[in-house]
Amino acid sequence: MAKAGPYELIEELGRGSMGIVYKAFDPGIRRQLAIKILRAEQFASEAEMSEASQRFAREAMAVGRLSHHGIVTVYELGRDEAQGFQYLAMELVAGGSLEKLMRAGQPWPSEAALGVVRQIAEALDYAHAHGVVHRDIKPANVLVQPDWRIKVADFGIARITSHLMTRTGMRMGTTAYMAPEQIQGAHVDSKADQFSLAVLAYQLLAGRLPFDGETDYVLMNQIVHAMPGSLLESSAHLPAAADGVIRRALAKSPGERFEKCAEFASALDAALTVRRAPIPVVPPPPVVPTVLEPPLRAATILEAAPRRRPEAVVKSKTSRLVWVGVAGLVAAALIAGIVIAPRFVPSGGQPAQTNPAVKTDTPATKAGAPTARPAADIPPAAPAAKTDTPARVEEKPVPTAAKTETPKTPEPTPADKTKVNLKDGLTYVWIPPGSFTMGCSPGDSECYGDEKPARQVSISEGFWLGQTQVTQAAYQRVTGTNPSHFKGANLPVETVNWNEATSYCQAVGTRLPTEAEWEYAARAGSTASRYGDIDRIAWYSANSGSTTHEVMQKQPNRWGLYDMLGNVWQWTSSNYDSDSKALRGGSWYNNPRNVRVSYRYRYVPGNRSNNIGFRCLGN
Repeated sequence: MAKAGPYELIEELGRGSMGIVYKAFDPGIRRQLAIKILRAEQFASEAEMSEASQRFAREAMAVGRLSHHGIVTVYELGRDEAQGFQYLAMELVAGGSLEKLMRAGQPWPSEAALGVVRQIAEALDYAHAHGVVHRDIKPANVLVQPDWRIKVADFGIARITSHLMTRTGMRMGTTAYMAPEQIQGAHVDSKADQFSLAVLAYQLLAGRLPFDGETDYVLMNQIVHAMPGSLLESSAHLPAAADGVIRRALAKSPGERFEKCAEFASALDAALTVRRAPIPVVPPPPVVPTVLEPPLRAATILEAAPRRRPEAVVKSKTSRLVWVGVAGLVAAALIAGIVIAPRFVPSGGQPAQTNPAVKTDTPATKAGAPTARPAADIPPAAPAAKTDTPARVEEKPVPTAAKTETPKTPEPTPADKTKVNLKDGLTYVWIPPGSFTMGCSPGDSECYGDEKPARQVSISEGFWLGQTQVTQAAYQRVTGTNPSHFKGANLPVETVNWNEATSYCQAVGTRLPTEAEWEYAARAGSTASRYGDIDRIAWYSANSGSTTHEVMQKQPNRWGLYDMLGNVWQWTSSNYDSDSKALRGGSWYNNPRNVRVSYRYRYVPGNRSNNIGFRCLGN
């Protein structure tokens, strides 16, 4: 078997101007990795070889001092003396490059684009804080994993601020993404990476580059002297404020740009919070659900029992992420074009929305958010667009004069109104019949159009609802599998699509709730946008630490239901539109605007994400 130093080369992954990348195996610690090999025969002269060798060393030095989940890891810079070449041993990453997911003339949904920009910004600010400037940010150097987590790759021309490692006046980078100061051979710092990130953001949102000269000379002249074309020329549905944010990050003078990349990403986030006309989601090939076993009647499997925590069936594991649905392994530091696109990319070039977490969030909860008191005395709310509700749910528009009326406030469920489902061991809570006003809560300035108009809804029959989101222990018990990225018996199961969630509920004699049933249960008589203080009731972006948490750790609502908001999104049985199902509740990834009882999100039923789970309902 061919080798590079102590590493066994398994297969070639790709070739580029800087070398050959292989999938490899480390027999010492028995793990797979990627090896980038620099061979002398690839270069026309000793000078070219010398420069490439310096870039190799520079990449190892730059990335070797960084340890961040959004940056590829370099394990070793080595030399195989017997064969006469240098190599880099690196992390092997699942997925493909951002370049492979982009198509000319096809803008991305702003939610997906913003999710990518935000993650790149975080990684770059980390590198800058440690004295490393990338200098070649472009789609080919951004790796997108199957769950849409990003890793920045190829620090081969990075500049370490404490070491001047390039010749004075030497221009390095990819022209279309270079900052004016790079082109002019001037001093380059973190603001140059921000400029490149803004070019990439523009390209995602507009489907084209901001500067489009036919030759390098014309292109460089445009970048240095011309203003970029308006973002709105290609994407008229975007708010004008977004164009202003992009233009600031593309300012000719570094001093006129944002202080940090994260500041740019946050400003873009805020500018995009104006509700836009939805961009259709292209569904992937249909996923055939696994039939677990014939459904049973809920009444035959629910027995009265005291409230308790779910039984642990699955052993907790220390690894936080286990990537699933991988289309192929690619080298973490692949050079331009050497990547394999993951299977979640639909035809037509627009990525399927595989991460509902990136939906135009806002950075902070609005002033006057409800406190932790259950059932806060706030006026009634308003409903979402019409959904597929069962016969026992009656909906009527709320007249203007009726908006000050208080809906029937149900009594808290007594502790003995709980049952354990013997099929999965989870506790269910009795939700009594009643009426409520569904949708945008009065006084809630963060509502979107699909949370309106107000609608009075009557639930004529009570039902049993899972006290918690379905746990990994329960899912393992019923299906014999655990697809979750974050591992732990009492963590909510995630990375489950709508078909799989439906099959699970059927297998335990239940079903998914409709949107009306979910919101009625989540409110539990409250008319506020949340049933308590967000930090006390929900795991979300500001307190989650970018991971899920065990169920029943936050305060329940008045009916004793935990995590109706936050932790993981929850599938419902309702259609959002002809292609998508409705998700409710928000997740560990989301900012406060998405963690409200009336907030809705659409998602293709065959897709999965590590922030989507579910809970079941029994009649």
